[in-house]
Amino acid sequence: MKIFNTIAEYLDSLEIAYDSDVGDLFVFKIEDYFGDRAFEMSPYRHNFFEISYGQGHDVDVQVGDVSFNPSDKMLSFSTPFNISSWRINSFREDSLGYMLLFKPEILNKTYHRVDLYRNFQFFNINTSPALALSEEESKMITGLMGTILQEFQERTPNGSSTILSAYLTILLEKANGLYQQPNAQLIFSNRAEEIAFLFESLLKEKVSYQRHLSDYAAELNISTSYLSESVRKTTGKSAKAVAKEFLMLNAKAELSQNKDTIAVVAERLGFNDTSNFIKFFKNEVGQTPNQYRKSP
Repeated sequence: MKIFNTIAEYLDSLEIAYDSDVGDLFVFKIEDYFGDRAFEMSPYRHNFFEISYGQGHDVDVQVGDVSFNPSDKMLSFSTPFNISSWRINSFREDSLGYMLLFKPEILNKTYHRVDLYRNFQFFNINTSPALALSEEESKMITGLMGTILQEFQERTPNGSSTILSAYLTILLEKANGLYQQPNAQLIFSNRAEEIAFLFESLLKEKVSYQRHLSDYAAELNISTSYLSESVRKTTGKSAKAVAKEFLMLNAKAELSQNKDTIAVVAERLGFNDTSNFIKFFKNEVGQTPNQYRKSP
């Protein structure tokens, strides 16, 4: 399996020519490079984020365990270390598609990598990587991606990163709004994947050291054993391990992004005793919360 550490490496594998200054972002119109040729990408993963839009594409795509074909208005996402593969079969005459690749560094003034996982559920490993769009939603997304492409093509050495970052932030926020709609048409392969997604959504809203798996299972109207079985089947991890990961993600974000005391952070995360939080954090990270906060 191929692993791409840079966007440039990935573009080379796609046989796409690019300027030597490609760094934290690259965007292109899919038809400009693949409209007249078949192409197949065997399983790979990359160390950056990917957002793709396609309509009128007969392309077999697999991201993780989910397979889909963007024949009609599909927005898809791939996060670092997702395993993906795809094969282009054909395009309709009215096909339209964009692929946007970026590293979180381009968003450092707005979001850090942790923020991307916390704020945008479509970038989490255990969520559906594809979303079917309506005609109106498609026009909004393609309009934004077209604007980003134009800005990217006309970029200048000074100021372009700031402008591209701003447009990318708007795209992420708009996509997040679509993804969180009650009637959003998320693509799941099976019920277990849907439960893992719903569990992860609850963790984002209510993760706490004091909450038990039975609390989450009750909110999902399923048994604790069914929740545990579904999460393990989908992620290869226990539900407790996934909950702990989210708790640690929140803990690190709290420590790095605000100046509240350790006691306040501990209470916010559901710890009744600050010493328990310090012990828990050190066991997981190898540093005390104060040491983590002061580290580079």
